[in-house]
Amino acid sequence: MIFNDWVKNQSRRLEHFKSEKDSWARPPTLALKLALSPFGRGAREGWIPMGFFACKDIQIYMGLPFHPLQRLLSLTGHTTSRKIVDAVFPDFRKKNMPFDLRYRPKEGLPRELVPWLDAVTIIVKRIKKDKWNPPPVCVLNITGGEKAPRIGRSEHLCGQVPDGTHRVLAYTMLGTESPEKPVPIRVLEIHPAALAALNIATVSLRFMMDPIHTPSYIKKRFDGPVDFQLMPCT
Repeated sequence: MIFNDWVKNQSRRLEHFKSEKDSWARPPTLALKLALSPFGRGAREGWIPMGFFACKDIQIYMGLPFHPLQRLLSLTGHTTSRKIVDAVFPDFRKKNMPFDLRYRPKEGLPRELVPWLDAVTIIVKRIKKDKWNPPPVCVLNITGGEKAPRIGRSEHLCGQVPDGTHRVLAYTMLGTESPEKPVPIRVLEIHPAALAALNIATVSLRFMMDPIHTPSYIKKRFDGPVDFQLMPCT
């Protein structure tokens, strides 16, 4: 168990570092704030094999209905890392291609998404060529797993990744060729009642903004929660 204040400070340091290089730098997500508040529980750290990201459909952070990353949903029709990577980085499995082409986002993407997706390519390069060891990805485990009521799951509020979406997409690509490589993970939890209350609010907001597509979105977001079973740090 690690202290929430330490996690908050590390998140601030990481965002401060990004803000000098990345126009997409942002304050901590609502889910991260909630997980590190009295409504959350103490964080746990460990690791999982990188191949986990390549074989599981992990719900990623897309923000509230008006967040710019919602363009990924309208573009791909998906909310999970594997399916988004398949749609946006179609050549990453082609080992005979040059690196700069293999991990490049496809042509014709919305202009505002290109810098955000280019950051994923940069992370892949730093891990693969520069042997960079990224900080832990923050993920949410859902109390009760698949048996938990839908409205008490974390997918709608923030995905199961409240902090580290770029890294998760990079791991999803790299996990196909380095499945045993350990990836540091920080598991957070939010009290189910607090999570359900916020999910009801965000679902209601989405329905008011887009009543036609909200039912299909909810189905994608709330189905199949992933359980992050950590290997202990040594």
